[in-house]
Amino acid sequence: MLAALVALSIGYSADPPNEKEKELPEAAQKQLQKLQGKWKVVKLCAKGMEYQPAEGDRDLIAEFKGRKFSFTGVEKGEVVAIDSLADPKCLDMKCLEKGRTGVVDEGIFKLDGDTLTICFYQGEGKNRPTSFDAPKEPGTVMAVFKRVATEAKK
Repeated sequence: MLAALVALSIGYSADPPNEKEKELPEAAQKQLQKLQGKWKVVKLCAKGMEYQPAEGDRDLIAEFKGRKFSFTGVEKGEVVAIDSLADPKCLDMKCLEKGRTGVVDEGIFKLDGDTLTICFYQGEGKNRPTSFDAPKEPGTVMAVFKRVATEAKK
């Protein structure tokens, strides 16, 4: 079950950005700055299944580094848009995964202290999630992360 959830979860990869895509608006850059760093999965939901790591399970780590997003050490995508004025806030990622290269997944997110919740629609067409409830819509993935403390913060 973990493998299925990981495969469905936040599986992004991105093509190199073209000149138009290189710059995010200033407000989006500020919001993206708040997401920087490593995040440990505390909950994943997809296809009616839920995964919460148990003690002893391998940590599943996501990382925002600039506009790049990686998951379990593999670069998966690039942030192409953030709307921090929307409620909930919107986050769009361009995929690089084989078979999905260039597809933009529409998502929402909320940041509450050191807890980040992201919900993405990865199905056909456009269907941005509107809530952080456990996804019922096929193709929708929700993940809750806790910020990983850096050496400097410890």
